[in-house]
This record gives sequence, C-alpha cells and structure tokens, in this order.
Amino acid sequence: MGNIIVIGLGGIGKWLIDPLCLRLAHLQSQDKNPFGKVVLVDAGEYKSRKRIRQKFHREGNKVEVEFERLVQEFPTLEFEQIPFYVKGDLDKPSDAMSDRVINVSELIHDDDWVILCVDNPTTRNRVDVHCSTLRTVKLFNGGNNLTNGASMLYIRRGGRDITPPLRELFPDTIGNPKSKAPYEMSCEELEAVGGGQIIRANLFAATLLYHLIDAEIERERIPGEVIYFDSEKMAVRSVSFKAKK
Repeated sequence: MGNIIVIGLGGIGKWLIDPLCLRLAHLQSQDKNPFGKVVLVDAGEYKSRKRIRQKFHREGNKVEVEFERLVQEFPTLEFEQIPFYVKGDLDKPSDAMSDRVINVSELIHDDDWVILCVDNPTTRNRVDVHCSTLRTVKLFNGGNNLTNGASMLYIRRGGRDITPPLRELFPDTIGNPKSKAPYEMSCEELEAVGGGQIIRANLFAATLLYHLIDAEIERERIPGEVIYFDSEKMAVRSVSFKAKK
C-alpha cells in the first residue's frame, strides 16, 4: 500500500487538501481507502500577509499548521508531517537550508501517488526524474501563472511510462530548469520569492487536480492527461500525449 504525498501547501495545495481528505475519509469509512498515509511536505512558512490568497488558522510552518488542523478534522486518516523542502539526492543545499531538506528518494517510493503543488521548476524536475526511475507511481502536477495554467498526470506502471513525464511535456522549463530551488537559496532570497498569483487561478488548478485524482481513484477514463485552463476566459482544454517507447 502506497502513500499519497502532497508536496507544497501554498496556493494550490492548500485549496486541494480539504476535498482530497474528505474523499479519502469517505473511502476509509467504507474500508476502501487505497493509501497508507497522507504525507504533507513543505518547509515554507505561512505569514498573515499571504492571507489574500491562502487560509491558515495561525502563522507558522505550513505543514505543522495544517497537520494540527487535519488530524482533528479527519481523525480516521493517518497523516505524516515533513516540514522540509524536497531535493535531488545529489543536490547540495545552501547552508541556511541544510537542516530543512529531504532527499526525493527517501520520500517517494513505488506505489505512491504524488501530488506536486510547487511553483519551482527545479523541484518539479527532481520529483519527475525520480518518479521515472520507479516501477509504479502516479505523479499529479498542478501549476499556474497569474490567470492560466495546467494540471496533469504522469503514470508509470511496470517500469515503463504510460504517459509522458513532465520534463517531456515542458522541456524548456521542467526539463531544463534555470531557477534556484528553495533549498539552494539563502533566507533573504527565499523571503523575496512569491507573489504574482491570485486565488481564482489557484482554485482552477486545484479543482482540475482533484478531478484527475478522483478519476484515477474511480478508474474512470479521462479525456486527457493534461488539462490546460484560462481562468479569465473560463476555458478548459484536455490533451492526451503518448509516452515515448
């Protein structure tokens, strides 16, 4: 039995976690929950200045604050908190972040479902690359700019790709990331990162991620593994891509 791992509890992850846990709690009540634990992963801090698009009941590390709430609201589910940034096994963190990281291979294993809600291409790359070394895994990824974005699903089964990995779909960004990962930054650099997002785009991405997750739980056919959206035009477009053999 694998875990369901939510990486990133900011703009997208925060709006996804409640409907996801509601769904899992319902499955748990029917003895049909296919997961061992809900694993929450994020080293970021919530501060009240972010309340324009994020909702936490107090300031502090996002994972620790959410864990505090979720164990009370969903007592039948098992949660694990990992208040760290995810890094590639060979990556070297900055001195400031050396005690706030976890290697991707320590976190993600065969049969896990990974929900990637980060806004950093390097972190996406490291998770995507590791997942492509596993035998069986599902990787859900959501991201947005100011008003548009995409949610997508990467499936690996029996040691081969069923759908393309993220870096094949986005070779210029996820395939060749040029920005620093959070664990490579100083505290000052990390504090300066952020902004440029609004609730409606975060909600669009979270809703479409939930749609992909729920369809996989129900084993339903979906019209495409990548769902593009434009929140200004209220437009959604699904696309399927074939994995390279």
